[in-house]
Amino acid sequence: MTSQRVSPWSRFGKLPTFVFILCISQPLMDVLSYWVEELQISNAITLVLRFAMLAVIALAGYRVSRRRRVYWMGAGILAVLTAGHVWAQLGPGYGAVTGDLANLLRIYQMPICTVCFISFLRADPDVLPALRKGFFWNILIIALVEILSLLTNTNPYTYRNSREGLLGWFYFANSQSAILSAAAPVAIAWAIETLKKRPVILTLVMVVNLGLLYGLGTRLAYLGLFAAGMGLVISLLLIDRKQKRTMVSLLLVTVLFLGAFPLSPMYRNQKTVSENAVKKQNHINSLVSTQNFLRHRQDLMAAADPEPGQLRPMGTPFREDSRLGPLELAYESYLGGLVHRFGLERVAELYGYSTKVSDLSNIRKLRINYCRLLMQDRPVSSLLFGLELGDLTWEGYIYDVENDLHGIFFQCGAVGLLLMVLFLAWFPIRILWVLIRDWRRYFTLQAASFGIGFLTSMTHVWATAGMLRRPNASIYLSVILAAIFWLSRPDQAEI
Repeated sequence: MTSQRVSPWSRFGKLPTFVFILCISQPLMDVLSYWVEELQISNAITLVLRFAMLAVIALAGYRVSRRRRVYWMGAGILAVLTAGHVWAQLGPGYGAVTGDLANLLRIYQMPICTVCFISFLRADPDVLPALRKGFFWNILIIALVEILSLLTNTNPYTYRNSREGLLGWFYFANSQSAILSAAAPVAIAWAIETLKKRPVILTLVMVVNLGLLYGLGTRLAYLGLFAAGMGLVISLLLIDRKQKRTMVSLLLVTVLFLGAFPLSPMYRNQKTVSENAVKKQNHINSLVSTQNFLRHRQDLMAAADPEPGQLRPMGTPFREDSRLGPLELAYESYLGGLVHRFGLERVAELYGYSTKVSDLSNIRKLRINYCRLLMQDRPVSSLLFGLELGDLTWEGYIYDVENDLHGIFFQCGAVGLLLMVLFLAWFPIRILWVLIRDWRRYFTLQAASFGIGFLTSMTHVWATAGMLRRPNASIYLSVILAAIFWLSRPDQAEI
């Protein structure tokens, strides 16, 4: 009697298909968002799509879950955090309420989707291969979009000023770096297991995945290239040394891209940045020298004129403080927004009276310092539950910080940051626990690929604002965390 092969997807129903469609729809939604922004169309349609997707995921997760109390507990925690955040804004005055709460929901998406994907995995184990396959096709769609942007000469470049880097029709380079760094190791590992009898196609897959990271050109993308290539080679050495041809192919592709560093967009852009830094430092030195000259001239005029205020240049009084005086022009030029809102004395003290270009032209530091000074002027409630998003814009410039953890602190307060850190820390603790107990059982190629994706995601959380507060990127982290939970369960035979 012959047995008919049954597709695992038809056996378990539509849930794996649902998550697969979710995965491959992400780059398509990003392309839509890019063109909406590029054509200056209202982003209401993309905002509604993102929130609708979150609602569908949450409802599906709740429906298939057998532990619905987790959802109610999570909803309670988020409700308390939101109430605390609203309470913190009542003192200084709540401005754009809708936009501020929508921003909180963007932050909440990652833990919500993580819990839902865990529920999907508990309900149907075939969700995991569907997610891995989804990551694979996700990468191929991104590659196709980038090729189209090149053919149509519409690539916006990773670094627009220097016209370096292949970004494709994706709007935020740091988020794209986070997406590719998270998805590439998972996609390559899936291909190694699925296409190992087709070495040419497998090698091409390696080239595409690592090539996208190389072409993007951010520093963290290059780090992701190294982590994905070398991390999977080392994993294969520990897990299955019989796949020598695969290891050699992956090692060669990785080394070739790493060796081509002097030709990379990242290298060329960093060279331009270094040259501009020298010019900016000379400009700062010139401003400081000019300010000293003007102060000396004013002193000479004041000796002969009983009303020296009539002769002072630039229409503003000179600073009597010998440390502040020379800084006026330089700080006005590079830190004007901070000086206008908080005063030169506070800003100069915060910067240690520095005239180094590495301090004054550092946009990341500028934004953090703005939020830090703003937080100092707010009550303790803001320290606990965060600032309003609208308050991070001053004189038309957005001072939202470029680091996710700083961003969570300034927008959700110490309470929100603590909750996020505890949530993220729980997953590596699970990994270490099961590896210590039985690393041979739990250290598989697919587990290693998700582990690499987690580590590269955390580097983006630490160094950029491209992961936790960007729904288009945070959903990839949710998948990775859910997979880590599933693969690190004590009894892998239990569903």
